[in-house]
Amino acid sequence: MHTSFEEHLRKMVEFADVRQEAEHESDWGWGLGRAQYPEITLNERAVTNQAKAADVAVFTITRQAGEGWDRSAGGDKGFNLTADEQQLLEHVSDKFHKEGKKVIVVINSGSVINTSSWKGLVDGIFTGLAARRRGRTLRG
Repeated sequence: MHTSFEEHLRKMVEFADVRQEAEHESDWGWGLGRAQYPEITLNERAVTNQAKAADVAVFTITRQAGEGWDRSAGGDKGFNLTADEQQLLEHVSDKFHKEGKKVIVVINSGSVINTSSWKGLVDGIFTGLAARRRGRTLRG
């Protein structure tokens, strides 16, 4: 039986929620300090298959941000991409561009993220925050 990528992702999210609940008190929610888990790793076959099947790659980068606390330069809450994020973005960009397809990054964060190390790998960068303020920034 073939399990789809979406089914694997759904199961991973369910597992992360159960793991989160087991590790912390029940009133400890999605707020600041929530544990961050490693990125999903996608093998060569998965990325190659998606590059052939999809019209475009949409790569989302999320960071928590807020008043009263500082972010570090690295790590899962950092200004820079983690090594896993950088490697995955390079891999996805390589496979999609070999198929002649575009790669778009969506930054979902209330604060800045360093793009200098990877902006040349992608065809477009959108910030999710602008959509909340102005609306329709991702609309074609």
